[in-house]
Amino acid sequence: RQVQQILANIDLDLARQVGANLGIEVPDLTLDYKKTAVEKSAKLSFLAFPPQDIQGRKVAVLIHNLVKSDSLEAMKNWAIKEGVTLHLLAPSLAPVKDHQDSIITADGMQMAEPSIAYDAVIIPDGDNLNAVLQDGVARHYLLEAYKHLKPIAFLGNKSDLLEPL
Repeated sequence: RQVQQILANIDLDLARQVGANLGIEVPDLTLDYKKTAVEKSAKLSFLAFPPQDIQGRKVAVLIHNLVKSDSLEAMKNWAIKEGVTLHLLAPSLAPVKDHQDSIITADGMQMAEPSIAYDAVIIPDGDNLNAVLQDGVARHYLLEAYKHLKPIAFLGNKSDLLEPL
């Protein structure tokens, strides 16, 4: 039944190949059906009802060793005020040390949580530009976010990361 009635109405050539392998004869005719036109609906468009603010969005913050903790603190305060969820993503599961040698615990890894799962990406300020430039995973993360038209914020001297994109 699947080959004769279902698959034959989807792709007759494929149904013939499957039928030949199974020893089933496939009819030459398929069922007549009426093609229905699908109309576009503005109500189903993402652009029909754009959000008025950033509330409820998820933002990835890529952190590396020597990140400036005051930059992170300012971001956290901003996120609380605006209703944004920040996720600190590190290169690995190891804790990250800030510029004052304090330990920062990340919420996840850059490799495990792709940029497509977030609405935007922030690279915080820190004395770690070379580390970020040499981190292939971070560069790929930024490139992926860039290609998916995600907003990317570079804080401090991190605007040099724009060049490879």
